[in-house]
Amino acid sequence: MNTELRFSRIKKLINRLKVGEDVSTSSLSRVLTTEQFENYQENWKDELSLRKIEKPKEIKEYERRIKIASLHYQKMERFSFIKGKARLAREYSHKADDAFEKAYEYLIEQLHANSELRLWIDRDPDSSQRCPIGIPRVIGSSSPECLDKRKHPYPTLTKRELKLQTLELTLQELTRNDLEAHCEPIKIVHFFRSNSIDFTSFRF
Repeated sequence: MNTELRFSRIKKLINRLKVGEDVSTSSLSRVLTTEQFENYQENWKDELSLRKIEKPKEIKEYERRIKIASLHYQKMERFSFIKGKARLAREYSHKADDAFEKAYEYLIEQLHANSELRLWIDRDPDSSQRCPIGIPRVIGSSSPECLDKRKHPYPTLTKRELKLQTLELTLQELTRNDLEAHCEPIKIVHFFRSNSIDFTSFRF
């Protein structure tokens, strides 16, 4: 496939992806070199592996503590609307407050020990509150209070996004190579001045 035709096909595929259409893997392979296509396949494998990363045990433990605190809070709300259950409502209110406070303290301790765990939390712990609405949540939590619904903290691409990125990089490389091929080298003439010329044979 000549360069001009390859240019044209890549641009068409890019336009299709940008408007939300899909591009088959075979179509992609026809406009990429063997090395470029192998790189695309490896990149997709890396994307899939990122999706399989499990939550750290410290984050799982924090989730468990938040769940217990939330259950206490839900019971407090339920008993608050039942006549004669005010004492139980107060009891579960205290339990919820205590559980949220202890869960928060546990989280802060773990973040001090391992700052990378912060990637799994949906908000800044320093500006959060120890209550159901304000307590930090683990990203991807089913709770309506969760501010970040991603399932994992690492940036990933969809297959369509990766195809688009691959084609755009290929187009940039082709454009650069084409420009280099049509640029004539500039000849630079150097003039040297010597300070060691012997003038004894010259007549002035």
